[in-house]
Amino acid sequence: MATIGVQFVKLAEANFIPAPDHASSIFIRSDGSVDPSTVPIQRVGNVYTFTGDVSGGIAVERSNVIVDGNGYQLLGGGGGTGLYVKMENNVTVQNVRIHGFSYAFYWLNTNCSVIQGNQIVESGGINIQGSCYNNILQNTITRGGVSLSRGSDSIIMDNDVGGISILSASNIIIKNNKVSNETRKDVEMLYVADVGAINLEQSDNCEVFGNTIERKMIGINIRQCTNLKFSNNTLVDNQVGFKLLGTQLERNMHSIDTTNTVNGKPVYFLVNQSDIQVPTDAGWIAAINCNNITVENWASTPNWDAILFVKTSDSRISNSTLTENFNAIRFDLVSNCTIFGNLISDNGYAAFYFEDTLNCTITENNVVDNFCYFNIWHNSANNTFFHNNFIGNWTGSPGDRDIQNFWDNGFEGNYWEAYNATDTNGDNIGDTQYIIDSYSNSTDRYPLMTPVSISNELPEFSSWTFTLIALSVLIFALNVYKRKLHNKIRSKKRAICKHELKQEINEE
Repeated sequence: MATIGVQFVKLAEANFIPAPDHASSIFIRSDGSVDPSTVPIQRVGNVYTFTGDVSGGIAVERSNVIVDGNGYQLLGGGGGTGLYVKMENNVTVQNVRIHGFSYAFYWLNTNCSVIQGNQIVESGGINIQGSCYNNILQNTITRGGVSLSRGSDSIIMDNDVGGISILSASNIIIKNNKVSNETRKDVEMLYVADVGAINLEQSDNCEVFGNTIERKMIGINIRQCTNLKFSNNTLVDNQVGFKLLGTQLERNMHSIDTTNTVNGKPVYFLVNQSDIQVPTDAGWIAAINCNNITVENWASTPNWDAILFVKTSDSRISNSTLTENFNAIRFDLVSNCTIFGNLISDNGYAAFYFEDTLNCTITENNVVDNFCYFNIWHNSANNTFFHNNFIGNWTGSPGDRDIQNFWDNGFEGNYWEAYNATDTNGDNIGDTQYIIDSYSNSTDRYPLMTPVSISNELPEFSSWTFTLIALSVLIFALNVYKRKLHNKIRSKKRAICKHELKQEINEE
């Protein structure tokens, strides 16, 4: 089992690079003194209270202290760290307005501590590494977010921030936070390496509940994690909502109940279930280790994968509209499923993304103007595609060299917009085969000359005001225009895809 995709090294709001120089100019020394003594900080026992605005970063070299900003500012010059703590415990910083630092907080191997009620403006956020039993509460960060890595047993709660990132950590509670942008700024190209507003990577036994995520690029990103629990999270107006990637079955088996919503619609994340018809009000659909799951007459809400099946068999996706996701349908360790009568359009990457997928039938789908038709990899075999309309897509990869899939039913194949040949006997089947991909020798032996007329009714989608029967005229015109308009973007993206896919395949 593998997760393959376009990789792109990119940092997002909640991920930070350690500062080479924290540039601290003020110190709370191990003996309790404040250095220099002229700084407007008053010490009473182990409590250090600002008596005015303080200029310069503070390094705390003593455990069991409280730093109270008392509503005053900690001012930086645009670099360094506002409050730097290394290998000290039971440190509380509260009520400070922090302005003008690369990092507001940078804490390393600091345990049993609290960051509470601070306002961070024009600075990077809160970065905590290798630390346990910390509480990050009621902070406001207007740029950046909270990053916690290589730690455990901490709480991030009631903050208003730009992002929350958890890396290689365990037993973290993320509760009642607001993660939002004032306006949504979509990107033309999403990449597998893109992180979420709430981002969990290689982390275990974490709970994420009661958070609101609005107008972000990716709402929640889950990557290579185990045993996560999500409830009552509200995702609104994000470019995509949920994203889940895991290379083993256990890294996909999380608890995500229907109290989680995407654009007001409940998430149906099914684990170890059988004989389920998913309600049509779903905000996201995933089936993990399931059997006989039916998705029918559904209009997708934008997520990384509109529909995600992992180790799921004997299921059906039909008569649905899947649009504006990264992948429309992603199968991993899937067998004996049917994809029938769907409109699959305008997805950022693949219409069909298959890993280790066997014996599936894909027929009578309109596959229109996605970045690529399909990406079919890693022991995916004996899948049959016929009577589909492939219009306005970049072809992608139909398979590895040794994989055998079928692009016709032995009599008729698919309609390919790029196919340009003759039909001398007028039977609507081209006189020559259509080579889909020479690398894998994937060939449609009986390509159709005209689009298939799809008779089923699909859910209404606002940008499609034509009937599917009229496809052959109107879609051609739209896609000719769009391909001319976006030719440079597509060329660049194709080059990146080829390079990064090859790189990750080699790594796998």
